[in-house]
Amino acid sequence: MRSYIIYFMKYRSGIYIILWVSILSQNILNARELIAVRHSVEDNQIRLVFDFNESTEYNVFSLESPNRIVIDFFDTQLAGEINALQNNPLIGDIRYSSRNQRDFRVVLNTRGLVEWSSFELNETSIQPNRVVLDIFSSLTNINDARNIIVAIDPGHGGNDPGAIGPTGVREKNVTLAIARILKEELEQYDGITAVLTRTSDRYVDLWDRSIIAREADADILVSLHADAFRDPRVSGATIYSLSERGAGSEADRLLVNRENQSTILGDTDLREFPYPDLTDELISFYQEISIASAKVLGEHLIDQLATYTRVRKSDVQNAAFVVLRSPDVTSILIEMGYITNPREESMLSNSQGQRDIARGIRNGILSYLIENAPPDSLIAWNPPELPSEPRRHTISWGETLSGIALRYQVSINRLRQANNLSDDNIYEGQIITIPPG
Repeated sequence: MRSYIIYFMKYRSGIYIILWVSILSQNILNARELIAVRHSVEDNQIRLVFDFNESTEYNVFSLESPNRIVIDFFDTQLAGEINALQNNPLIGDIRYSSRNQRDFRVVLNTRGLVEWSSFELNETSIQPNRVVLDIFSSLTNINDARNIIVAIDPGHGGNDPGAIGPTGVREKNVTLAIARILKEELEQYDGITAVLTRTSDRYVDLWDRSIIAREADADILVSLHADAFRDPRVSGATIYSLSERGAGSEADRLLVNRENQSTILGDTDLREFPYPDLTDELISFYQEISIASAKVLGEHLIDQLATYTRVRKSDVQNAAFVVLRSPDVTSILIEMGYITNPREESMLSNSQGQRDIARGIRNGILSYLIENAPPDSLIAWNPPELPSEPRRHTISWGETLSGIALRYQVSINRLRQANNLSDDNIYEGQIITIPPG
């Protein structure tokens, strides 16, 4: 609508006034409504939630002298009330007013320097459209920065072996071995602490795994698994985040049923949410945010894992895994490959293959944190460099060595030399190193 105003202003100034008045009056009649403002406070963070009757456009910026955060909601009018925040350590008071007869401005006077982030959430069956503004205290001393906590969940264990490969390799052993390596790889970086939901071959209920993560104040939960299918040719890693609507395909529904059997094996029969400290409203609110952040984490994992192994799906998949239901922890599940595929069974069970997968997951987590670390974390103050390692490519069906050389802009001779190939014969699932161009 605004682009039409600019067009007529530039070329048809006589018509502009009439059109502008018409659009202005229409905006007043059809303005979005800010219907409520909610907030919650935890330690050095405040979360403001602005509820709207429809999706909105907005802009946030900060100013100094005095310190304040300004939020402009476009084509919006206030339908409710904005209450002052009493005795808040971060925000002194709130001012608001209409501006330009169209927009609505909110000004938050802050106590000293703060950092902020914002995002929009679409309406659900129980929540309206929302704009969420998180405000953090700005640390003045790096010694006050905290570590990022990553909970690593080795799937299955004890009397639950998980899937079993053609030579008898058990999923529970593979997940524990890779989890231990991943913990070691992550803790090489300052600012990251990793915890395991199990450290030995024992059974841990699915709900208890997410409780362990929450009690450790985990920022991220990564649940490790190995997939299985009746066709041994099926291969590749897959990344899942939580979906309240269930799995996206028949194969994924079968997978969800298999993975969720761990809870039934523990005789807990898929018990209710074990989070007495959270109300139903908070569970719904936090879960929607954690699902959104898990999708972003999953995209980073897909990008980095593809350097080390074949990734079956290029997008994050959605499924109703019980272990991902912790409402306030960014949770992801990784099927690291098909243990029923002979080549991937070998990769999952040998030390080099396990370290390769762990490093791909490590790089995905690091890549995510470099862009999304909480402002009060050491990683935000001192982000790590993503390891620079040789590029790898997993051969897909129908690919040729010449086609791969063209794709990566390297000569076919250099490809042969880098991979000790005597000819151009390659096979599906083979992983080759891509030399520098």
